[in-house]
Formats: sequence, C-alpha cells, structure tokens
Amino acid sequence: MGAAADPSSPLAAPQSALTADAAARAASIPAITSAGVFPGLSGLLAAAMRDDAALEGAGPYAADAAPSSVSRIRYAYYVAGSGGAGPAVLAATMLLAGTPVAAWRDRARVEAGPWSQPLPADFGPGVGVKEVYLVDLPEVEAAATVLGAASVSARFATAPAVFNLGMRALASFGPRAWVTDPAAAAAVAAALAPLVAAGDALVGGKIAMRIDLETAAGGAATALYQHKDMATAVG
Repeated sequence: MGAAADPSSPLAAPQSALTADAAARAASIPAITSAGVFPGLSGLLAAAMRDDAALEGAGPYAADAAPSSVSRIRYAYYVAGSGGAGPAVLAATMLLAGTPVAAWRDRARVEAGPWSQPLPADFGPGVGVKEVYLVDLPEVEAAATVLGAASVSARFATAPAVFNLGMRALASFGPRAWVTDPAAAAAVAAALAPLVAAGDALVGGKIAMRIDLETAAGGAATALYQHKDMATAVG
C-alpha cells in the first residue's frame, strides 16, 4: 500500500475537524459531516456490512465475525464526467491530485501517492469494470477508527478514461498551485469548463460505488450502488 506515515506528517495528526470536538460539545454546537453519497452513504453501507458480519454468521459472512475481526474494507467510486456538477467537481478532483493518500494496512496508518496503485473494480451492469486509483477520502479514517477495519483504502475513477490519465500526470508532474491552492484549482477548472461540458455530453453523469468487506476468518461481502445522475443522487 505504501510507507508507514511519518509521525511528523499532517497525516499522522488528528483530523483537524476532530480537534474542535471538545469545544463544540462544551458549547452545545452540533455538526453533521459526511452526509452525502461518498462520504456518507458509503460509510453507512460499510457499517451495515460490518454489523451483518458480526450478527448473522451465515451466508457469505464468517461465523465469528466480530466487529474487531474485519480485516479489510475497500471503497471504489466512479463518476462519469463531472456528474452534472460542472467545473466544481473538476476543481475538487484536482485538489485530490495534490493530497497524499492516507490508508490503513494491518492497523497501521500508511501514506501513498495520489492517483496511484490502480486496481480494477466491477461496478455491475450499466457501468462494468473500471480501473480505479488511490485518493484521500475521510471514510478511510472512519472505517479504521470507528468500524475497526485492519486495512482500508479508497479509490476513484472518472470518464472519459483519458481524464484519469490526466489526473495521474497532474499528481506526478503538474504545477503545485493547481493541486494545493483551491483558488488556483477553481480558476483552472473554470477555464476548462467547455472541455468539462463536452465530456459530460459524451459520457453522462452516472455515479457508482462498490464496497468490499473481508473478515479475518475468510468471509467476504460486497455492496453496490448506482444512480444515473450524480447531481440528483447527492440532492
């Protein structure tokens, strides 16, 4: 997956939002986060799969699958074009190309390069098999720390496929401002708006995700989700 995270790295520090937890509780300020499709529905599906593995002990699940025995969770996501959301999605994706990927391997936090380590993911009829790439997403941390999974990763792909190659190149060789400065990323995405619109017209706006869960005793389960239009799916 990657090298062990440097303790001095930002990836080894508590997530910035969680550092405000005590103060928010003291002030009675609630916060709702990760309430979309991914992150959001993705985490709920993973939690349901973990709970089913712990409680049912039948079918595809291991009989002794307690929550602590989840050995791996893999998230895989696909969005055709911008999903109907236009340059804003491109800007956000560009920023992911500049963000080191936090993943978990054997209960240790590790770091990998963005848009690296491609794997095939079968999203089912209507989407099929897509090659997906490592990205830094918050449900990885939640799956490890809340659901107790020993190894966790998240991968993503878009269409047309050439856009994935472009993001890999951007992650490796692109101007740092484009992948680290939100204002710069937004400006570049806005300039590329005609290209984004052309891509959307070609591939549509379908969204799909796949979650694979494995248990220490050899059990496995998969959840699939699809919607024909990402903008509708996320409300």
